[in-house]
Amino acid sequence: LNAAPQRRPARRLSSFARIPPPSNTQPDDFPTTRQECGANLVPIISSRKKKKTTIMVTRIIAPTTLLLSALAASVLSSSSSAVAAFVTVHRRPVSAFSPPSAAVGPTPLRVSAGKDADLTESERSAALERATKSMTAFSNKYIANTDTKYCTDLSIPAVVIKGLAEHKVSLGAPLCPCRYYEDKEKEAKDGFWNCPCVPMRERHECHCMLFLTEDNAFAGEETEITYDDVVDLSGGAKM
Repeated sequence: LNAAPQRRPARRLSSFARIPPPSNTQPDDFPTTRQECGANLVPIISSRKKKKTTIMVTRIIAPTTLLLSALAASVLSSSSSAVAAFVTVHRRPVSAFSPPSAAVGPTPLRVSAGKDADLTESERSAALERATKSMTAFSNKYIANTDTKYCTDLSIPAVVIKGLAEHKVSLGAPLCPCRYYEDKEKEAKDGFWNCPCVPMRERHECHCMLFLTEDNAFAGEETEITYDDVVDLSGGAKM
C-alpha cells in the first residue's frame, strides 16, 4: 500500500509531431504541422502533373498535326499529278494484238479454209464420192474385225460415214463428226478422235454409235452397209 505509484511511460510522438523549434536558420514560412506540410506539397504535385501532361500532349499532337498538314498540302498542290500517277500504275496494259475488252467471251470457233478450198465443185464431188466409198469399205471391215454391229436404224451409221468422208476431204483425216472442236485441224493432227478413235480402240466405246457391241440396246443384226445405202439414208447431209 505504501509503494510509490508507477509513472506511466511518456507517449512517443511521431516524426511529424516532433517539430524542431524555430531557429534563425529556418525561414519564416517553414511548415510546423502535418497539415501545413501537405498543403505545401499539393500545389507542387499538381503543377508537376500539369506540366507532365502538357509535355505528353505536345509530343503526341505536334507531330500528328505537322504530318496531316504536310499531307493536305501535298494532296492539294499535286492532285492532278497524283491522279495521273494512279491511273498510270493501275491501268490495264493493252497490247496492240489483244482484243478489246468488249469482245471478251467464249473462244470463237476457228474456221479454216480446209484442204478442199482450192477444189472446184466437180472436183470436190468426185473427192467426196471416193472418200465415202473408202469409209464405207473401212466400216464394213472394222465391223467384221471387232465383232460389232450396226445400229438397228441404218440411217445413223449412214450419216456418220458421210461425216467421216466429209472430214477426210476437208481435213485429210476421218475426224469424228459427232463432237464439237474449237480447232478441227489441230484435232485431226492430234489423231485422238480420228476414226477409229482411242476410246473405240481401247474400250469399244463409240460415241457416234457407228460400231456397237452386242450388249448394246441399239445394236442390230446388220454387219454391212453399201455405198448406195449411205447416200440414200444420209439424205445428202453435209457434216
